[in-house]
Amino acid sequence: MSISATIKSIQDIMRKDVGVDGDAQRLSQLVWMLFLKIFDDRETEWEILQDNYQSPLPEPYRWRNWAANAEGMTGDALKSFLDNELFPSLQQLPAKGGDQRAYVIRSVFEDAYNYMKSGQLIRQVINKIQEGVDFNKAQERHLFGDMPNGVFAPYTGIKTNLLFFSKGTPTQNIWFYEHPYPPGVKSYNKTKPMKIEEFAAETAWWGSEADGFSQRVENPQAWQVSLADIQARNYNLDCKNPHVGEQEIHDPEQLLAQYQTMQADIAALRGQLKNILAQALADRRA
Repeated sequence: MSISATIKSIQDIMRKDVGVDGDAQRLSQLVWMLFLKIFDDRETEWEILQDNYQSPLPEPYRWRNWAANAEGMTGDALKSFLDNELFPSLQQLPAKGGDQRAYVIRSVFEDAYNYMKSGQLIRQVINKIQEGVDFNKAQERHLFGDMPNGVFAPYTGIKTNLLFFSKGTPTQNIWFYEHPYPPGVKSYNKTKPMKIEEFAAETAWWGSEADGFSQRVENPQAWQVSLADIQARNYNLDCKNPHVGEQEIHDPEQLLAQYQTMQADIAALRGQLKNILAQALADRRA
């Protein structure tokens, strides 16, 4: 079953629940449920790749332990578990040893809510997700494109990154490409936007997927990071350009701005997931 068909089935189930009123609540409900399923799929991969992997989630709240079994918890017991145990715990999840994944989980649940009232219908939704969503299919993340500030001004000033994927073997290395401003340009805006011609350097550098992008080479804008290095960074993909000298920042205003940007990035990612789900629902209604 395709992801679109799965979402359509879930939407039909949620319509039967008296606690879910409209697409906004259905999408909000889907976001946190899909997030936990996606995270569990990724943890399966991390457990294989890391000798001593430790989940940032307490064992009872990992998807595999409360949701994956189609004959598992349901009814009032499931409803009580979500409202009184899982949500309060994840909304205050501590980060063990500064594990960035714990911060991401907590940020997802801080504004989330379990709208559904029927534990039986919640179980049906969970089973649909378990059956129809599998993020562990072989897929390689091969490029992380770092775009300058102002690309989407005036709508947002958040720094933008583009991720490119290729089907095939699991990820071993990730390429990073930092798109520079053209000479004389300090920022983009509505009247002076980014132009397609600026991507000529990326086009020439890109290479061919047929040979695994073997012709790519590092340059002042491009560098490669191994999976082992990404794991050592707790999967933090904010990898600075090694060809640019390190600039240590002591100004508290700048540090505060960086922190606010990080928080905005997390909110933006959550919003992107909602938009994807909203589009899927719209496609089904069309």
